[in-house]
Amino acid sequence: MEYLERLAATFCSVFHQRRVYSLVLPQPHCRQIPQFAPRASSNSRSQKQRGFSSLLKVPLRQMISFHLPARNLGCRPPRLAFAYMNESSPASSASDSAVVRSLVVEAVEAAAELMSRPSVGVAWDTPSALEGMSVGSLAAHLVRAAGATIAYLDRTPVDAQPEDDLLTPVTYFHAALDSPIHDQVKKVSADESAIGHEATATKCADLAIELSRRFADEPADRLVGALGGRMLTLDDFCRTRLIEVLLHLDDLSVSVGEPRPETDPLGVSIMIDIIGNIARHVHGDWKVIYALARSERISKTAVFPVF
Repeated sequence: MEYLERLAATFCSVFHQRRVYSLVLPQPHCRQIPQFAPRASSNSRSQKQRGFSSLLKVPLRQMISFHLPARNLGCRPPRLAFAYMNESSPASSASDSAVVRSLVVEAVEAAAELMSRPSVGVAWDTPSALEGMSVGSLAAHLVRAAGATIAYLDRTPVDAQPEDDLLTPVTYFHAALDSPIHDQVKKVSADESAIGHEATATKCADLAIELSRRFADEPADRLVGALGGRMLTLDDFCRTRLIEVLLHLDDLSVSVGEPRPETDPLGVSIMIDIIGNIARHVHGDWKVIYALARSERISKTAVFPVF
């Protein structure tokens, strides 16, 4: 009852200020997901102590959508999965950063486990579910996509400041599809798969360890330069890695007829938000609505898939 009274008081306070916020409700008896926490930023505001300490506030006018897990996920605390169309995500707290970064580590660990299976080695040189890529090329591409996180961190100074507006996960992918490097993906992936099945699986496992270590050392407001130096937050880049790793994890599973490894559904929620908002960014809101709910009004230009 005390908990509900505090919640009601919070709602009253929020509406009294004439600002509407989305809320994440705490689950005090749940274990915490992150096994590491990013280093606190020197620029971040100090956290004020308050009774309703795990309340997360985000102006509704900024938020596109949110998702709460629909089932009990081993008592994981529910989180919001944000996707922003034309502005960068708000500065993450250390705990929020730890969540999204831990999802990337988990996804890369799952990919390493799948790659280590004998069925992947047997099918290494055979066509994958992606046209023009062998199973080996697909696996190598997944590792390269995840490893780009380390590469971008290494080449971006910690105190780097953006010259232009920050990219978001949505605008990052929109720009990436137009980038010249996109046309080279298949060749680069084929070349990197030449090290073979076992070496690639080991490389993926080692990368998961390195990502976990590196993420713990990076502040919550860390920026990385990508796509010709255009910058975005590390956490937003991690959200783009969730799409790369989880989607190609599914591609690899389908290619070799293996079950897709289980990962936290929050990662998939983030994927859905970003992919949906890529479609909104490219086609506009009503075409997306028609694609989802009014198929008789769909134009000749397909809204989905987005890539």
